[in-house]
Amino acid sequence: MINAAIVGLGWWGKTLVEALADGSAVMRFVAMTTRTVSPDVETFAKQHKLRLLDSYEAVLRDRSIDAVVLATPPSGHVKQIIAAAAAGKHIFCEKPFSYSKRDAETAVDAFIKAKRALGRLQPPLPSRNGETARADSRRRPRHHPAHRMQHGASQRAVLQAGGVARREK
Repeated sequence: MINAAIVGLGWWGKTLVEALADGSAVMRFVAMTTRTVSPDVETFAKQHKLRLLDSYEAVLRDRSIDAVVLATPPSGHVKQIIAAAAAGKHIFCEKPFSYSKRDAETAVDAFIKAKRALGRLQPPLPSRNGETARADSRRRPRHHPAHRMQHGASQRAVLQAGGVARREK
C-alpha cells in the first residue's frame, strides 16, 4: 500500500482525496498540506483522517509518506517535483506538468536518477447526470489554456522518460 500526501486542497485536491476515500488496494492518503489552513481544511483533514502537516518540506521529511500528489498551481510544479525526487518520494502531478519542454525534461531526469515513479492520478470523472463517466468517454473536459502544454512537448517528455523509468529497477 502506498501512503500518499495530498499537497494543495482546493477543489481538485479534495476531489482526489475523495476519489480514494472508499478504498484503494494500491494507494491511500495519510497526510496533507495546503497554503491556507482554514476551519474547512481542518474539518476535511479530520473527516478523512489525514495528518495536517505545516509545509511541503514537512511532507518530504516524513518517512511514513511514500508518495506526493500535487494539486497545486502549475508554476511551482517543477521545483516541487525535483524536491520530491531528491527526498526519494514517488510523485503524481496534476497538469500542466510544466510550461516548457526543458523544465519537463529537467524534472523527469530527476526522477530517473532517483529511480522513483512519476505519474498523474486520474480519478473517475462525474458526468453531467451524476453518474461516473467512463475513462474511454468521448466527452473531453474543458481545459484552461495553460493545460495545452500538457498535450504537447512536456507530455511527450514525461511519457518517454516514464517508459525509461519503468524499465529501470
